Amino acid sequence: REAEVEALFAMIRNDFARLDVCFNNAGVNVPPTNVDDFSMEDWKKVIDTNLTAAFHVARNSFRLMKEQQPQGGRIINNGSISADRPRPGSAAYTASKHAMTGLTKSIALDGRAAN
Repeated sequence: REAEVEALFAMIRNDFARLDVCFNNAGVNVPPTNVDDFSMEDWKKVIDTNLTAAFHVARNSFRLMKEQQPQGGRIINNGSISADRPRPGSAAYTASKHAMTGLTKSIALDGRAAN
């Protein structure tokens, strides 16, 4: 729902002119399922919510924080213990939370030049 996220950030820009903190806390799962029985529909549901939606919010937060004066802000991507300690039957959830860790580290590196 990229368009909805874009509209939200347009409203934030217009109404408040800045964003200082973004707490990204997306998270859904499906009942425990072994990887060989995992449907693509369930995989996509989990990845799209836990990772892709969080990416859209982080990307728009980053843009606004980079444009505003003074520059800066904090993007907090809330992960899960599953990023470090997966549970059986949780391939999509675990993958999405591992990916959030990598996304967070990558965004931090991208933001160095702006601070």
